[in-house]
Amino acid sequence: MSFVQIQAVSKTFSKRRLIGKDSYVEALKNVSFSIQEGQTYALVGESGSGKSTLAKIVVGVDDASSGQVIIGNNSISSHMPLQYRRNIQMVFQSPYASLNPRWRVGDLVAEPLKAFKLVNGKQQRRDRVAELLEQVGLQADDAIKYPHQFSGGQRQRISIARALSSSPRFIVCDEPTSALDVSVQAQVLNLLKQLQNDLNLTYLFITHDLAVVKTMAHQIGVLRQGELVEEQPAQALFANPQHSYTQNLLKAAPVLKVK
Repeated sequence: MSFVQIQAVSKTFSKRRLIGKDSYVEALKNVSFSIQEGQTYALVGESGSGKSTLAKIVVGVDDASSGQVIIGNNSISSHMPLQYRRNIQMVFQSPYASLNPRWRVGDLVAEPLKAFKLVNGKQQRRDRVAELLEQVGLQADDAIKYPHQFSGGQRQRISIARALSSSPRFIVCDEPTSALDVSVQAQVLNLLKQLQNDLNLTYLFITHDLAVVKTMAHQIGVLRQGELVEEQPAQALFANPQHSYTQNLLKAAPVLKVK
């Protein structure tokens, strides 16, 4: 049984005009795939292909026009109960934009602990924050610092720690390395792989770069103009891509070494 099921999801946006009839844009067209527990599904496509729209639907920020998303035994929507959201977290593209610069790192990481009432008292909260920071390769003392005191790679580690703080089972990674230097990308990918192995996490990894997910993904889907044009196990897709669009993406992909 698949842990995450995307079932015939479509999303249509209306474009209102002052004169004449409204027009409509199909951002997603009948997209279906599933993710096994503890595995990574990479959704790949160029900008405007619908990847981030699907990410918002999967985490319940937006609703599909048709179709449904099921995670575990729960149907996901923007109206789902708060307790369902604990098991679903997101790591965003920009570690600069996703962290409130006015908050200390400890407060940022502790926010889900407070929201879901996962610990009792300030000392337990401080202990848990310290544990999470060390888990992502930072120091416990970093909790008193502000985001601007860290590099881009370190900020993304803070974002990952915050995502882990609610002990989720499923994490959507929306272009989590695209804003980072190439030298740092592999470090963050290695961290995500290690956390997956240690915590049995399930990932939906969204990217425009096939090279980023070559050694990380178990299954890859290729999204083009809102349609899933190809889906294969990672090794099979890299060895023998079927769709011309996938072939062009592979030709354009740089080489990124991830141990």
